[in-house]
Amino acid sequence: MNILIIDDNPEITGLTKLLLEGNGHHVSTIETIEELKNEKEIQGYSLIFLDKSIKQINLKTVQSMRPPNVKSPVIVAFTAQDNDNPDSHINEGFDDVLSKPFTPQDLYLLTKKYS
Repeated sequence: MNILIIDDNPEITGLTKLLLEGNGHHVSTIETIEELKNEKEIQGYSLIFLDKSIKQINLKTVQSMRPPNVKSPVIVAFTAQDNDNPDSHINEGFDDVLSKPFTPQDLYLLTKKYS
């Protein structure tokens, strides 16, 4: 699976990328809105992990890059916010949630769900 991680924490990004690549996925990472605007092939990703705490990047920005009425790529809230109410992320328009901190098993099950 081709996966994009949008997160400004290099430790979390590096660990997540390592775990995903260990499961055979191709992973790209970006940290800034400038990089996102240059990501012309966003439709080539199956899954996007979007850190909600990045102020310059929001869900609407990412959703605007997928064709209308298309649910690919799947956009996952990658967050430590509101973990007691994961449905709040779905209500905001995310397709799924991966709460931080997460286990390798959590990550594996989420990617398996969409592969």
